[in-house]
Amino acid sequence: MTTKTKLILIVTFGGLLAVAGVLAARAEAKAVGDACEMYRSSECSGEGGACLATASGNYCSVSCKTKSDCPAKWQCANVSSDTYSAKSGEKTSSEAVRMCVRP
Repeated sequence: MTTKTKLILIVTFGGLLAVAGVLAARAEAKAVGDACEMYRSSECSGEGGACLATASGNYCSVSCKTKSDCPAKWQCANVSSDTYSAKSGEKTSSEAVRMCVRP
């Protein structure tokens, strides 16, 4: 096997691994309403996807401007988004953001 053939095989294999990684990440993404782990908003798909923590459990949601941006029967409401210091663990800021919430 020539060096050029080996290089082509390596590049092709690397490309296939990259595509497989992207597809696996998309397959693992959770939809609106799916259960999620607190502080793991990155696992929630959709525009402005985030994991909302509630007394009845955590679930994935998306940002919204109006009720029509949300699934049927869900509401678009203000929720508190808190930011904490990675160094001290103390809350550094809090703001209201609009998210789709369960009925």
